[in-house]
Amino acid sequence: GMVIADLRMPGGNGLDLLSSIRKRDSSVRIVLMSSFIAEAQRRVAHELGVNALLEKPFRLNDLIKTVTAIVENKSVGVEG
Repeated sequence: GMVIADLRMPGGNGLDLLSSIRKRDSSVRIVLMSSFIAEAQRRVAHELGVNALLEKPFRLNDLIKTVTAIVENKSVGVEG
């Protein structure tokens, strides 16, 4: 499976969600997006095994390419 979530969400954040998902199923692929991703957040996301980070605004085609690359098991260059 795959989860696409924003870093900032009401009542929590994408990193909390990522941590919770990883505790249940380490095989779920995760794409996080945000209009601002601090370096510390990038590191934590990388440590938790996020598959991709997208900075908003992004084009729909960027999301499609990212998801396609993940599904095809290609590296999408998560920086951490």
